[in-house]
Amino acid sequence: VFFIALITYNEILSMTASIICVLAFNFCFTEPTLSFSFYNKNYIITFLVLLIVSFLTSKLASRIKKSAENSSNMIYITKLLLETNQMLQSKITKSEIIETGCNQLSNLLKRNIKYYDILDNEIQKPLKFCYNSVKDNEISDPEEEKEIVEWAYLHNSNAGATTRYLPEAKYLYYTIRNNTNVYGIIGIYLYKDRLDSVENKILLAILGDMSLALEKEKVIEDKNRANLKIKDEQFKTNLLRSISHDLRTPLTTICGDSDILLNNYKSLTESMKLELFQDIYDDSQWLLNLIENILSITRVEEGRMKLKIEPQIVEEVIDEALKHINRDKRKHNINVDIEDEYLMANMDVRLIIQVIINLVDNAIKYTDEGSNILIKAFKKDENTIIQICDDGNGIRDNDKEKIFRKFYTSNDKISDNKRSIGLGLYLCKIIVEAHGGSIKVEDNKPKGAIFTFNLKAL
Repeated sequence: VFFIALITYNEILSMTASIICVLAFNFCFTEPTLSFSFYNKNYIITFLVLLIVSFLTSKLASRIKKSAENSSNMIYITKLLLETNQMLQSKITKSEIIETGCNQLSNLLKRNIKYYDILDNEIQKPLKFCYNSVKDNEISDPEEEKEIVEWAYLHNSNAGATTRYLPEAKYLYYTIRNNTNVYGIIGIYLYKDRLDSVENKILLAILGDMSLALEKEKVIEDKNRANLKIKDEQFKTNLLRSISHDLRTPLTTICGDSDILLNNYKSLTESMKLELFQDIYDDSQWLLNLIENILSITRVEEGRMKLKIEPQIVEEVIDEALKHINRDKRKHNINVDIEDEYLMANMDVRLIIQVIINLVDNAIKYTDEGSNILIKAFKKDENTIIQICDDGNGIRDNDKEKIFRKFYTSNDKISDNKRSIGLGLYLCKIIVEAHGGSIKVEDNKPKGAIFTFNLKAL
């Protein structure tokens, strides 16, 4: 009787075994043997005691077994819930949290799962998570029970199978919520089945963990959005401050030179006039390049810049760029060294010309008069490499990574005599990266700097 109670789950079976064993005792051991009759009436008490003891033994064995089994299940469930909680807390994005939670539920409940995300108060198409041993066709059509999903969302309540609202549905729908905020709706395939108490505890615990993880993700997202807004405002402030600071000098020069020409035109010599006209032109050209850089950065960052990639001869691109370099280039020795006159690369020619102009202007700006500037181009593997080398004072090691940042200039401040708001190199970086390349700066031996960027070769 005890053995049967240990290996079975059914109490009725254990009690039936108790009766059979008492009858077997009567059949085998009481006179007359091998029959169910007996001579001694005292055996009635014996049989009754044996039956009671058998019932009690069976009951106690079943209880011990169920208690051990429940303890084992609780340990298992606690371990799974702890693992689920740790997994959810380690996820960063909303999609990772949803995928982790739904997969855990599907595996623990051994049922198909559907998840409806809520974005801008709109119910999205369901994500489906199928349990391995369950057929995929049990995932119902998204439109089939959409009315139940909408009701659950509007009333912030459970609906579907085993609930008061449309209990004949195939899925049981729970809202994943925190107070009044509904982050999503999860559907558990039941059809005509029900969740037992243990499964229901697992479900509610994991839904609670998912709710907390989604709440945490939302708080982080809101915080990041606020930080982004602050950075955007700082960007606008820095841009206005930098531009207003940097525009003042060339505009003052243009106004002053124009005033001299207007009021003293006849008394000025031709060489003086030419010099004033050249100053006005140079300052205007600098302002034009500044505006072009700002507009290009805005278009690239907002995704409005559509690259027109075409095969181009590198030598022609460099020659065109040098035509737009300011007149200070005559104070420097600029040379071009191209490995092959027919060297070609895929590029948006207008943008790459802007990159070369910015890099050469930068070399002119930060080197002394009479310095040497070399523009090199060669093919390496499947890339066309373009380098702008100078023999100036070079760039400090701690500045090499920073100079490609927006608004960063030498010593991280704006210098009046250099006229730089720290956008030129940043623009070069985002243009080259938009082409699938990269840009870097290295030391030029024995002194100076080398700016190198690569494009896809033909």
